[in-house]
Amino acid sequence: MNKYSFPALSGTARPCVALILLCSLLSLPLTATTSTCDPVTYVQDNSTGDGLVVLEAERTTSRSWSTVGTQNVAEVSWKEFTSNTASNGAYIKVPAGGQTANGTPPKGARLDFEIEFVKTGIHYLNLRYLAPNTSSNSVYVAFDGVVFQNTWNMAAGSADWAWLRAPSSFHVPSTGTHTITIYHREAGLLLDKAVVTSVSDMELTDFGPDVTEAGTTTAKSADERIGYRQDNRSEQGLIILEVEMPTHAVAGTDNFACREWEEIADPTASGGSYMNTTNANQRSTTSNMWTAPRLDFEIEVTEIDTHYIHIRHRGTTNNNSVWVSVNHYFVEDWHISQQTTDWTWESPNYGYLTSTTGTYLLSIIMREDGTPIDKIIITTDKNYQPSETKELTTEVSPPDRVYTQTGTYGVVELPVEKPSRNLAGIGQYDTLRWQNQTDVSALGGSYAIVPNVSTGGVLANNEKSADAPLLEYVIDFAQTGTHYLSMRHRAPTGSDNSYTIYLDGVKLEEKHINPLSPDDWVYQDDLPTFDITTTGLHTLTIAMREDGTPLDNMVISSSPAFNARTMPIDLISFTAWAESDHNRLEWSSSYEDNTFAHLVQRSESGHDGWTTIGRVAAAGSSRERVDYYFEDRQAPALAYYRIVTVDLDDSESISSLISVVREFTRVVTASFSVYPNPASDYATLRYDHPTGGTVDLRITSLSGQTVATKRITALAGTNEEHIPLDRLPAGTYVLTGSLGSSGTIVERIVVNH
Repeated sequence: MNKYSFPALSGTARPCVALILLCSLLSLPLTATTSTCDPVTYVQDNSTGDGLVVLEAERTTSRSWSTVGTQNVAEVSWKEFTSNTASNGAYIKVPAGGQTANGTPPKGARLDFEIEFVKTGIHYLNLRYLAPNTSSNSVYVAFDGVVFQNTWNMAAGSADWAWLRAPSSFHVPSTGTHTITIYHREAGLLLDKAVVTSVSDMELTDFGPDVTEAGTTTAKSADERIGYRQDNRSEQGLIILEVEMPTHAVAGTDNFACREWEEIADPTASGGSYMNTTNANQRSTTSNMWTAPRLDFEIEVTEIDTHYIHIRHRGTTNNNSVWVSVNHYFVEDWHISQQTTDWTWESPNYGYLTSTTGTYLLSIIMREDGTPIDKIIITTDKNYQPSETKELTTEVSPPDRVYTQTGTYGVVELPVEKPSRNLAGIGQYDTLRWQNQTDVSALGGSYAIVPNVSTGGVLANNEKSADAPLLEYVIDFAQTGTHYLSMRHRAPTGSDNSYTIYLDGVKLEEKHINPLSPDDWVYQDDLPTFDITTTGLHTLTIAMREDGTPLDNMVISSSPAFNARTMPIDLISFTAWAESDHNRLEWSSSYEDNTFAHLVQRSESGHDGWTTIGRVAAAGSSRERVDYYFEDRQAPALAYYRIVTVDLDDSESISSLISVVREFTRVVTASFSVYPNPASDYATLRYDHPTGGTVDLRITSLSGQTVATKRITALAGTNEEHIPLDRLPAGTYVLTGSLGSSGTIVERIVVNH
């Protein structure tokens, strides 16, 4: 039996080594051209005065290759790679080993980012990066083609991502479009994200702020990232992947420019869809396979053993092969021997040895286009026989969700529908999994349940509970000692009212919910206590005991004086809208405990400047729905609202934000018009300014999100300003303009491409 041995990825440094070795072992020629499949423009957000521009390194306006002609590898370009430790699940690097691109003007591979600036003056560049060593830690940076940061050497040797500000600043001479360019100087440096700001000492942590891409961004939030984890509850060591749910999909480049794996609906496929590449009679080879479209799956392996891969597919002649890679090492060209139009499982005669536990990256790369792939099962059981479709995936989303204990009472609040890991059942429960259901009365608008599969229900009690569907919550405990639990739940019937609780794999209790509460959410505080002996990471697990049991929210505290009921309020709804002469706000609570007052606060920016404009007496203590309202009769044209609930002990609970746009235009002394409206590519704002001066224009969505800002100088009299709309998705937006003491412009714009 042939056997390939692979080490796990160590942090994010190991992929660099693997890629360098890969290029060396296979002598892969690097191509002379690169392409940007989805060129983007970024916009500056100066709503809080910090001139913020946030870029994803892999999402560029354009790229080009190295022009160094005297190196061992003459043509080098930035490539995209997958890692859930990176923002958006991806980073870029120049993988060719050993190339140094010295010289000014720079000759290294370049990344161009087009930015629409609304603020002039001095700006600073910050990069989220990882430098494996001092031979892979430098770049050049230019603004509008002029280098302002020459030979930027970054701290090297860490296995973790870090933020660093460029030693040199740059000057933005005018508003409008400008370009920042990053040139590689030494290959092997990993770049993840960039932040441009007019603030010299901005503190950046973790993934940093959200991207400011123009229009609708495709950057993934933390909740959208996916990984997979080995389920070692059985002797089969299963890792089960739906191919349409990759950790990251990488588009092709060069000869396969912008080609992608596409999801195709099919009721006969597992999960209702599969992945394929459009058939254009293209085939990749060992010399260009890394420029072909690929699907990357990040998997956490918990067993050191030989692993066997099974692929569910269908394919005919010339449409029946893919490349398989582990940790960017070329494994093999997998030819599907069973050429059929029906879905079937292809299983190998050899396995892949994992030398350590940890994170691995499995890649499926297009070899022959038109090859449909549906599902992948990895197992340590050489004799494992996959069924047709019933095995549920072992995905983790997001893969690094950790809850943190905070405060004097050591509180940890866990939305049940947002676990660190959601594992399907095994054995007799292998078709069951916890699912999220929408419910406006639930905290956060949703809850978790294993749906009933039969009228008689399914029971997983005693030793069976270890095989049941699991919700795992990884918690970073800051306090040791006894801890207390509260669970917010419903109990529809006597057979839909129980679950099992574990801590670090040890069963605490099989909990029955009494009394029954088919329609109302209630907190149950008489849950088992547990002892935390060490600070740091521990895992709390909720296992299905009876399917059909809805669970909403769990609260942990280190103090018996605190439980979920001591929080001031469960706010189940908060809405607002414009009436003819005022804005009306309505909100409702499902329970309140010692509440004193609800403060209505308003801001015209949604970021700061919050002012209390009203006070409504609270219910005090209530376990029933209570409805409230408030009328803002001095509402500005665009207003943001929040409700601050104050308890008798001065604790506070702050609601989410909502915005209201007045239906009429409100101008004190100025007149204006916007045309055409609806508009497609652009609209023209025509307005009168009695004295002249600065005008701050802002475009927001109806949800209150700022999508564009611009500061212009108005002359006394009539002015016109062209407003580009081509990068905005179709929909309704609000244009506002602050004319200072002269008035305010507010107008709805309908974008209709």
